[in-house]
Amino acid sequence: TYSALLSKGINCKLVLAGECKDSRFIQKIQLMPGIQWLGPVSREELLDLVASSKMMLNMSNSEVMPRTCLEALALGVPVLLPSGIPEFDEYCKEYVVCSASAEHVALQIEDLLLRTPKQNYPIEDHLPQNVLIKYESLFRRLVNSNN
Repeated sequence: TYSALLSKGINCKLVLAGECKDSRFIQKIQLMPGIQWLGPVSREELLDLVASSKMMLNMSNSEVMPRTCLEALALGVPVLLPSGIPEFDEYCKEYVVCSASAEHVALQIEDLLLRTPKQNYPIEDHLPQNVLIKYESLFRRLVNSNN
């Protein structure tokens, strides 16, 4: 995908952060100009990195509700979101990765970079006070159903 972006004339740096268990992948990307792998970083470092980025990508379909995406949305950073998350499909479907094709994903990234969209995700649903109310309601229903 990064190569496809470069071939479109989009000059950008790709910074990867997080753990990677595939040493061959790390060796491959370290040989590619314009890509930097930071490895695992602290939450504070990650938030600083995201806040100073033009956009964030999270194409992992192995997370239930990726906190990093929510944090990027809360910071107002455009995000290319992973597929398989019903809330993302409902509120910002056009920014969900919808293909395994590198060329198609490159087009989505280009669109995000050119439009700098306002992603209308209800981030307030994830504020602690709102989540706690939902938990309380759930626990009350469970207690009442067992009585």
